[in-house]
Amino acid sequence: MRQRKFLLILLSFLIIEAGFGFVMYRFAAQAEQQSLLTRVQTVAGAFDAREITQLAGNESDSETPAYRSLKQRLVRIGKVNADVVSVYVTGYRDGRVFFYADSVDNHEVGEATPGLLYEEATPLFVSVFTEGKTIFEGPLADRWGEWVSAIAPIVDENAAVVASIGMDLDASAYRVGVITKTAVPVLLLGILFLIAFILYIRYSKNRELLELKSRFVSIASHELRSPVAGIVWAAQSLQHRAGALCDDESRQTMLLIEQAGKQLGGTVEEILNFSRLASAEHEKFKISMIDLAALVRTSVRSLALVAQQMGVVITTSPSWPLAVNMRCDSEKTKRVLLNLLTNALKYSRRGGRITIGYSLDAHGHHVSVADEGVGIPKSEQEKIFKPDFRASNVDKSLIVGSGLGLYFARKMMEEQGGALRFTSHEGKGSIFYMDLPDRQA
Repeated sequence: MRQRKFLLILLSFLIIEAGFGFVMYRFAAQAEQQSLLTRVQTVAGAFDAREITQLAGNESDSETPAYRSLKQRLVRIGKVNADVVSVYVTGYRDGRVFFYADSVDNHEVGEATPGLLYEEATPLFVSVFTEGKTIFEGPLADRWGEWVSAIAPIVDENAAVVASIGMDLDASAYRVGVITKTAVPVLLLGILFLIAFILYIRYSKNRELLELKSRFVSIASHELRSPVAGIVWAAQSLQHRAGALCDDESRQTMLLIEQAGKQLGGTVEEILNFSRLASAEHEKFKISMIDLAALVRTSVRSLALVAQQMGVVITTSPSWPLAVNMRCDSEKTKRVLLNLLTNALKYSRRGGRITIGYSLDAHGHHVSVADEGVGIPKSEQEKIFKPDFRASNVDKSLIVGSGLGLYFARKMMEEQGGALRFTSHEGKGSIFYMDLPDRQA
């Protein structure tokens, strides 16, 4: 399934890349064409039609000063435009195009001599004379090679076309130039996609590993739960049955077994809680209408037995209405609340009290969990939501914990538009606040 997804992403990119490449090729080609058209129009505008009308347009022109002047001028234009292979002036009579002169040196093969007919002239080329418009054509082949050409009319003072001036680029060089200009942005897009694709693959693999790890931890923890509980029950049962029949050393051994079993059971519960929070952090949020008051009551009932065994009372403050209808992610909100209540139980003293409060204001719903436990040292409070952090006054104790519960809880609150905050006094207890937005729809 994952391979099919990767192939679909790759195929989609190749289609996008091909489309992007085609668009960029067209854009680069238009840019090259416009550059040549602009240059030929500029040169045509600088010509005086009287320079052309002095010529006869046949072989006799080659000995006249007007021809030599035109020839030299075309050679200079060719040198200025280094990418241009040939610059030429043509005329039109009796329905046929002929050359007046070109920029090719007299000693080179391929010079267009005065009066030479251009038999390969296309109807588009002829339109320069008949319609007076500047055109671009090619790649086209003639007796001298394959070219792309820009041709502009030279007009007299009455706007009549007396000749045309053309510029030729070698078709192969033109294609290479267009492809080069196309390749850069296409290559950059490909590199960006490759980086994004590699990061996506790494993210997918990491996420899959996290899910497998979380699933394994959850299964392993569930499997450990029953035997650990059995060990604790067996130790308690032995103590009860043995009574005075056992010596002090045996009773002490059974007590140690019971305490170790309870500590191991606490560790298993902590792993399970962490596994639930970690898996919830990767799940999509499902916002729906819930009764927050009912959710709190359900959470309190689920911890009632544990609280009773620890000698801690969990109560709700009188500020709670019978029902609090609101929109949020029910499952994740419950997991955050259970995390706060579990922490409050762990760090409370026997005979302590945990109070769950509620208030509503313009900023939303606020649920508070207040305990009378060990509290958090003031110097360490800014680190409390960092992963793997545990306060020094509990880290050295026998209370088990991963230091990740509050980290995940805060993320789950923030990602559904809420917040998690607290106040604490070392030795007196802590109050954690769940701030939830008041969504109307």
